[in-house]
Amino acid sequence: MTTTITKTVEATTTVEHLLPAVENLAKICTKQRKNMRIRTNPNSTLTLSVDNWEVTAEVTLPATNTTPGEFTVDAPRTNTMLKKAVGKRNKTTNALPVTFVATDSNVAMTISDITLNLDQETPLEDHGFNLPESSPIGAFPAATIREVWPQVASSCSTDDSLPMLTGVDMKLVGNKCEFRSTDRFRLSTTTVDYTPHVDPQMLENKSILIRGNSLKLLVGQLKTVEGEVTVKFVGNTKPCEGILSFEFENTVFTAKLLDADFPNIDPLLAKQAETVCVFNRNELVTKLKKLSGVAPRFADLRINIVDGEVGLNIFDKTGRMDDNGNSIPLATTTIDTDVAYKTGRNTLFGVNCNYLVDCLNSFDVEDIALTLMNPGRPVLMFDANEYDADGNITVDKKKMIKDATEQLGRLDVCDLPARDHKMILMPIRLPG
Repeated sequence: MTTTITKTVEATTTVEHLLPAVENLAKICTKQRKNMRIRTNPNSTLTLSVDNWEVTAEVTLPATNTTPGEFTVDAPRTNTMLKKAVGKRNKTTNALPVTFVATDSNVAMTISDITLNLDQETPLEDHGFNLPESSPIGAFPAATIREVWPQVASSCSTDDSLPMLTGVDMKLVGNKCEFRSTDRFRLSTTTVDYTPHVDPQMLENKSILIRGNSLKLLVGQLKTVEGEVTVKFVGNTKPCEGILSFEFENTVFTAKLLDADFPNIDPLLAKQAETVCVFNRNELVTKLKKLSGVAPRFADLRINIVDGEVGLNIFDKTGRMDDNGNSIPLATTTIDTDVAYKTGRNTLFGVNCNYLVDCLNSFDVEDIALTLMNPGRPVLMFDANEYDADGNITVDKKKMIKDATEQLGRLDVCDLPARDHKMILMPIRLPG
């Protein structure tokens, strides 16, 4: 079945405008929904849009010689053919004109002296969301959204049987937005500044639960965007309902929100810690990868703090014992630490080794702090210093941590300067 066009539809744009747009839109398509609608407008613009059911994206490009109308093509195939025809991108190829001529069954796409013939695809009956009036939320720097995704990605679940865990919760408080995700084993929170476009009290403590995959696709569209992203509620403005719209440059990206409640994570955010370690993050990750390399993926890591020294021991599931009935680790090593403080007796706690590596990789800092109240409580991780834009230390948290633990016998985590990003890792139950 093909689309019936009563007249020829034409439009001309350039490689510089068309190729990045088609490439970005093709990334959103799925095998079931890969059609791209192209609409020529009377105001000398060309609108390209795709819809994968969860999200839509619409890009408006400048055009000339437009004959109003619309047609539909296969986005991934169009992207592949266009890139092959253009070849290496440079000033000359960017300036090449691209002309579309659509008839009843064929779409001819001409780049310079090359004409590509594309099949006229059947348009999706439910293409795009029916977008009513929108309500403004605020503006985020595009760079901020790009930075947030790697920090919350590792703890975002892919288990569709628990849909609330597949989402990223956006909690708005004043001019701050806290992005939160959890898969029950890991939990990530990242707090960023944004510019509210309404009275902040109207959005106070409102939560917006967007699918993790939708946020990932949005970040892909923002790869080269330098300006701000305007965020709006579309339709129902209640938390966890409706659609969220992101507008930037010449693009409108919309995503369906999850109709679910994000779990209450506040009880997991410990206010005090009796065990505190500060490590060089790269050194710790390197040692953990070496240990996990000789063990199964879900091997247990036991971290033992004895008289200020930190031992890392990894165990498999064989349950090997020595003559005294003690478990024998598969591999063991030690690591230097700037601060290794614990109250009372020596501290031994266990976590999943690979999950810990995932958590550490969500940070882009030199020093990382690991804290916990007791071996049965979650492990809280945060950056151990604060830096300015040039990479200079502005707040020496390591000294603050050391002074606090020596004077008080504990660390009041809430008294430290605000942490933009932190991770929580659930402990594993140790034998005995």
